[in-house]
Amino acid sequence: MIVLVCLFLWMDADASESGIDFYFGGWSTHYQNDNWTESPYKNSSHELIGIKFQDYVAATFMNSFGDRAYLVGKSFNIFEVKRIDFNVLAVAVYGYEYCTSGKNRDTVKTCPQIMFSIEAQDYSFSPAILLNGEAAMMTFKVSF
Repeated sequence: MIVLVCLFLWMDADASESGIDFYFGGWSTHYQNDNWTESPYKNSSHELIGIKFQDYVAATFMNSFGDRAYLVGKSFNIFEVKRIDFNVLAVAVYGYEYCTSGKNRDTVKTCPQIMFSIEAQDYSFSPAILLNGEAAMMTFKVSF
């Protein structure tokens, strides 16, 4: 992750004009399964560290099963309403044992995924909400 940060900063030394956002935290709720004690999900705190530079995203986090996962992709702004951005992210995620609802659990895979995000703009520190699959996750964004 440090290498990615250095690479992005090297590509454009003036971060204030290039729109670099850092993401951290990551607390989720899964709305597919209400019974947490019997759920296969073991983790709701994700230790997310991510970066977005010119709409390209990269992140690492602990997935809901407690395994380290990695994400790369591109963010597309759908529309803006009163300083709130609504985005679609097309990403590849590595670190899950399966890409669908628990079938074919054989090896760790790289899975394509579409996510949605809702983010405040024009603030150097703000919350961001990610919606994917059967979970919603809150993170914090620091903009430069």
